[in-house]
Amino acid sequence: MPTPVSALIHAATMVTAGVYLLMRTSPLIEYSSTVLILCLWLGAITTVFSSLTGLFQQDIKKVIAYSTMSQLGMMVIAVGLSSYNIALFHLVNHAFYKGLLFLGAGAVIHAVSDNQDFRKYGGLRPFLPLTYSVMLIASLSLVAFPFMAGFYSKDFILESAYGQFYFGGTVVYFIATIGAMFTTLYSVKVLYLTFLTNPNGPIVNYKHAHEGDIFMSLPLIILAIFSIFFGYVTKDIFIGLGSGFFADNSIFIHPTHEIMLDTEFAVPTLFKLLPLFFTVSLSVIAIVLSEFIPKVLIIFKFTRLGYNVFGFFNQRFLIELFYNKYITGLVLKLGGQTTKVIDRGSVELLGPYGLEKGLISLSRNISSLDRGVITSYALYILIGFILYILIPYLALIDNSLLLLFLLALISVLAVNNQIKSIPPKFVSLPLQSRLFHNFLVNIRKNFTLPKILPGLISVVTLALARYLYYGKLHIDVSDILGNINWGVIAYAIRCVFISFFEELHLLFKLPVIDETTGLLTSKKIKSYKLDSNMYMESNTNSDTNRGREHSTEDSSNKASIKDDIDYYQRELIQAKNAKKALNKNPSFWTSDDHFAANIYKEIDDFNEEALNSHIKDNQNKLKEALNSIKKETNTSSSIKRNPDYTPEESLVKNKSFRTDESN
Repeated sequence: MPTPVSALIHAATMVTAGVYLLMRTSPLIEYSSTVLILCLWLGAITTVFSSLTGLFQQDIKKVIAYSTMSQLGMMVIAVGLSSYNIALFHLVNHAFYKGLLFLGAGAVIHAVSDNQDFRKYGGLRPFLPLTYSVMLIASLSLVAFPFMAGFYSKDFILESAYGQFYFGGTVVYFIATIGAMFTTLYSVKVLYLTFLTNPNGPIVNYKHAHEGDIFMSLPLIILAIFSIFFGYVTKDIFIGLGSGFFADNSIFIHPTHEIMLDTEFAVPTLFKLLPLFFTVSLSVIAIVLSEFIPKVLIIFKFTRLGYNVFGFFNQRFLIELFYNKYITGLVLKLGGQTTKVIDRGSVELLGPYGLEKGLISLSRNISSLDRGVITSYALYILIGFILYILIPYLALIDNSLLLLFLLALISVLAVNNQIKSIPPKFVSLPLQSRLFHNFLVNIRKNFTLPKILPGLISVVTLALARYLYYGKLHIDVSDILGNINWGVIAYAIRCVFISFFEELHLLFKLPVIDETTGLLTSKKIKSYKLDSNMYMESNTNSDTNRGREHSTEDSSNKASIKDDIDYYQRELIQAKNAKKALNKNPSFWTSDDHFAANIYKEIDDFNEEALNSHIKDNQNKLKEALNSIKKETNTSSSIKRNPDYTPEESLVKNKSFRTDESN
């Protein structure tokens, strides 16, 4: 990420988004002690965690980024203490010195050939005096050195934690003070390893090291001025007693949560100066250890304890390792299954793909009603007229009767389409679910007249007996129709469950019994391997202007071809399954009561040779049928090219494809 973008995000966007929202919701937070305690402890943990992690980073921008997290924790602590004005004061101060730190780090990175590892810096103070000066000012403001901008807000947050005079506030005071100590350590580490220590980088970096132009230097100077003076100038506006800056109720502090007076006058001087004491002492200790006795740090780092401590904190308390090992993979798998089942499955079927297929099927069903017979058209007009007249009366009685009529009409269309058209074939999308297709198939299987009629008769009979038993002569038609409607819903639910279990079988490849042979198989047999588009194309390419009689004969010829192809494929599948069963158990076919013996009664001997010959015969017949389909398709397309070609010639040429009825 470019360093100016980092400065904007860490100084303005990221901090403002969260903490500013908490400040604006102060009327809600003030009446929830749970949220206040949560903010208090989350801020304390975040401060220590991020400052300790930043201490062990080697990238200059990572150190400053973890510093932002630490200061963000300080602001959340102020929110948890109901000191929203102090949180806003620290937010504005932090924006100046953190933006200055990032831009100063960008100037250093620009000067040393875009290298961000400050272990390869060192000795840059003579080459970058302005950058060193402004980063020193920003670091002093960050560690809350007296009379810098950060001193007036950061130390006041620590004092407020103690000034609450609760046990939790006192503990948070010490935790935040420890976080401030680590903040001092990594600030000294960045300044020392970058500007003060011996040069550790390649000599080419120092040959080309230079200060930026006026466009890079001017923002640094402006931010440095604000980092020094802004806190002193505006402290009475933000945190002064009796300040009217927030008189417009932009923030709300409950009177019982007001701790400003206790913080200012009741906190002992020792606890006010304790953060400053730790800041100065740790800065001196860090510089002395690095400058005069560096071997102590090196020896400790190369011990087993030092190695483990450094690795643990450098790897962010191993939290990212835990994420990548246990959470990331699980989330990715869940996302993949969600995409497969919901996005490419249910949503596609209910959305564009299913809508397209449903409209195509509906238009095909409606077009199948066009038979060219005038009496059929008259019947359609009569049925529509009767339904149009009955609609108001049906609505007055019960809406379920109208729904029942519509369901019956859809069932008739579906059954008609199942009889006359080619079995449905779904497009082979890689992640497509067949749940919708299985549901329609089960609807067609279960909503048949022999199954529905007994149910309707039994429901109506029970309803009549109920009314006669209670002695009422008037029969409530709506109640009867409601009972019928419940029966229809029960059938539909049964179809949904059947479709669901078939979908589970397709997903997990559970063994099922094949309907054609009765054998236990683990793969679903695809009975129809031909592309239905072949028939659709041949139908659409026929010359409709030649007359309806020729097109009717042509379509009947194609229907007979399709029936033969279906017959040969079923025979071929049955023969292959019989061969598999014979190979597994030769004595399987000796049982007289097995229904497969009836299927293959024309085969004298149940042996492998007879089955192989049967398979070859059916394969040859299937090839002949396929060739005939191709020839007829070519013939239909040639009609447009040759206007003198008649459909009678196509029928004469295709008579040779017809096979013996005994096959």
